[in-house]
Amino acid sequence: MRKTFKLGAIVTYGGGAIKTLTEAAGELREEGIEVQVRTATPSSDLDWEGFFRWLAEEADAFFLLGGNPEEYDGLLKTLSARQKVVVTKEPGRSTVSPEHVVKLERYYKYGGKENLKNFILYLGKLAGFDFRPGEPEEVPWQGIYHPKLGVFEEPGRYKREYEKRLGLRPEVGLLFYRSYWLDGNLALVDALVGELEGRGIGVIPVFGQGTEDKKLGSPGNREALKLLEGVEVVVNLQSFSLVPRNPAQEESPLSPLNVPVLQGLKEYYRTEEEWREDPKGISPLSQVMCVAQPEFDGTIEPLLLAARKDVRLEGASAYGSYQVYAPIPDRIRYLADRIEGWLRLKQVPREKRRVTFVLHNSPCKGLEATVGRGAGLDTLESVVRIMRQLREAGYKVEGVPEDGKALIDMIREKKAISEFRWTTADEIVRRGGVLEFVGREKYERWFSSLPEESRRKVLEAWGEPPGEGMVYEGQILVTGLRFGNVKIIVQPKRGCYGARCDGRVCKILHDPEVPPPHHWIATYKWIQENSDVIVHVGTHGYLEFLPGKGVGLSEEDFPEISIGNKPHFYIYTVKNPMEGAIAKRRSYATLVDHMIPVMTPSGLYDELEDLDELLRQYEDARSMGEEARAKVLEEEISKLAERAHLEDDDFRRLHEKLAQIRETTIPYGLHILSCPPEGEALVDLIVSVLRFDG
Repeated sequence: MRKTFKLGAIVTYGGGAIKTLTEAAGELREEGIEVQVRTATPSSDLDWEGFFRWLAEEADAFFLLGGNPEEYDGLLKTLSARQKVVVTKEPGRSTVSPEHVVKLERYYKYGGKENLKNFILYLGKLAGFDFRPGEPEEVPWQGIYHPKLGVFEEPGRYKREYEKRLGLRPEVGLLFYRSYWLDGNLALVDALVGELEGRGIGVIPVFGQGTEDKKLGSPGNREALKLLEGVEVVVNLQSFSLVPRNPAQEESPLSPLNVPVLQGLKEYYRTEEEWREDPKGISPLSQVMCVAQPEFDGTIEPLLLAARKDVRLEGASAYGSYQVYAPIPDRIRYLADRIEGWLRLKQVPREKRRVTFVLHNSPCKGLEATVGRGAGLDTLESVVRIMRQLREAGYKVEGVPEDGKALIDMIREKKAISEFRWTTADEIVRRGGVLEFVGREKYERWFSSLPEESRRKVLEAWGEPPGEGMVYEGQILVTGLRFGNVKIIVQPKRGCYGARCDGRVCKILHDPEVPPPHHWIATYKWIQENSDVIVHVGTHGYLEFLPGKGVGLSEEDFPEISIGNKPHFYIYTVKNPMEGAIAKRRSYATLVDHMIPVMTPSGLYDELEDLDELLRQYEDARSMGEEARAKVLEEEISKLAERAHLEDDDFRRLHEKLAQIRETTIPYGLHILSCPPEGEALVDLIVSVLRFDG
C-alpha cells in the first residue's frame, strides 16, 4: 500500500495560498498522515523540467488553480493518460466529476489552514488513499484585522477595543484582500499599521474577498466597504476594480465614503531592486491591474508600497516557491506623510487653511503673454471666482481682484513672475513681486533634505546653491501675490535661469532630462511650507513632466520632491485624458475636470463671404444660360479667390473649400470654471458634439 500521498499544484496568480497549503501539509505530517506537496506559480524560479517529470512519474494528483487550462494542455493530457487525479476550473479537463470539482473549490476558496488540510485529504481520497476529510467550513468573507488585537467582524466592537487598548480613534482605513489574511501575507498591512500608529494616527484594516461569488455566498467588496464608514482617509491595497460595474451607469462604490481613497501599489512581477533600476517604474501589467483599473473607481495618488519577494520551500512535506509582497520602508513613510497632509487639511479650520494656486507660464513662447495659459480655460477669471467662493465658505481671503483682467494686471504690475529677458531680478524686487527672500541657510536646509542622488543631479546641472537664476543679493526670490491665506504663484522656469535667453542658459534645449534648477526647488519647498493644499490651474504645466519614473515614483523623482506631502488638486481640461493621467500618476493630483470652450461654426467673412456670393451668382447665371454674365463673374471670382489665397480653376472645388471653412468649428472664447454655457452658446456646444457619429 502506498504510504505517502503526493500532490502537485500550480497557482497562476499571487501564490500566497501556497504558503498556507504547505503549512497544512506540514501539520498533516505532524498528525501522522504522510503527504508531500510540490507547488509553483508560473513565475517561480525552479527546475520546471524536473517538476513536470515529478508530476508525471510520482504525483498522485494535480491541481491547477486559475489561469487558462489550454496553456497546460500537454501536461493535463499526460497526467490524465497516466490515471492521475487532475482538477482544473474547467470540469471537462478534470478527471473527476463536476461535483468533486465544486467541493474542492469550496475548500480552497473558503480558505484557511483547516480547509486546506481537508482539501489535501479530499484529493487523497479521490486518489485512493484512506483519508477522512471533514466538510468545507466557511470563514469570514470580510472583517477587521489588527496585528495586535486579532480579527473582528463588527466595527463597533473593534473601535471600542481599539480605543481602550491603544487610546486612538480610527481615522485611516486600509482595504486589502481576504487572501492576505488567510495566507499570512500581511507584512505590508502590518508595516502600514505600525507606521501610522507610531505617528498617533488610528487605523482600521479591513479585508474583503474582492469579487462577488454568489455560488459560494461571497458578497465581494460591497460589505467590506461598509466597515470603513466613518474614516477620513482610505488606502486601497486591492487591485482591479473594487466592484464590477458599468462606470457610465453606476456610481463608484467609494462614493458613499466621501473621503480621499489613496491607491497603494504592489509590484507583482519585480523585486524592489528591479523597480529601483527601471526608469519606467512599475511593470506594465502591474500598471494595468493596480493603477488604471482602480482609477475607474476614483482612487488617487498611486504610490508603490511593496514589491515581489520570492520564497523557496524545501522540506519533507513541501517543495517549490511562491511570492509575497515585501514592504518598501521609505515608500511606507512617504504614504504616511501624504496621509498626514490630507488629515491636516480636514482638521484645520477653514479660516486658517492656506491655499496656493499655481498658474502656468511658458515664457519662451510668449514672454508674459502666456501667464495663466490653460488650454481653453480662462484661468485668471476662474481663480478670481474660486477665491470669492472660498471667502463665502469661511476662508480668509483678502483683497480679491475685481476680475481676471485685474488679476493679470496685478501680476504684471508687480512683476510677480520669473525673470526673463527685460524682466530682471532687480525689477521684480523693485516692483514688489517677491513673496519671500529665501536665504542661504533656509535653502540649504531644504536642499539637504533631498536624496543624495537628486542633489547630485541638480549640482551637476546648475552648480552650487543658490544658483544663478532668480537670485538677489545671495537670496532666492519666490514670487507671487498674497490675498490673506490665499497665494497665487506663477510656476517658476523649468530648464533655464536668468534674464538671458540663449542656448547656454536654456539647458533643457540640450537635455530634456535635466533636473529643475535651484529656483524651482526653492519655490516648491516654500509652497509646501506655506500651504495646506496646492491647486495647479489649467492644462498644463511642467510639474508632472519632471524627470523621474513613469509610474510608481521613488523618493529621488522630482515630481514627488516638488509636491511633498500636500494634497494636490489640478484643474484640467476634460478633452486631454492621456496627459491628465500623467498628472494624476506622477504628481499625485486629484483632477478637477472642466468643460471645453463652446465650439461654434466659423462661418464666412470679408472676402470669403463675397466669394461665396459670387459663386452663387455664377451658378445662377449658368443655369439661366446667361453666358456673358457668367464670363464676367468668372473673372471676378478668380481675382477675389487669389486675394483670399484660395486659387483654384475648378469652381466646384472652390465651393467645397468654402463650405469646409464655413462648417469648421472654432472655440468661442474661453471656458470659466463652474459656468456652463447657456442659450445660443449651449445650442452651439450641443451641435458641435452631435454632428459627429458616436
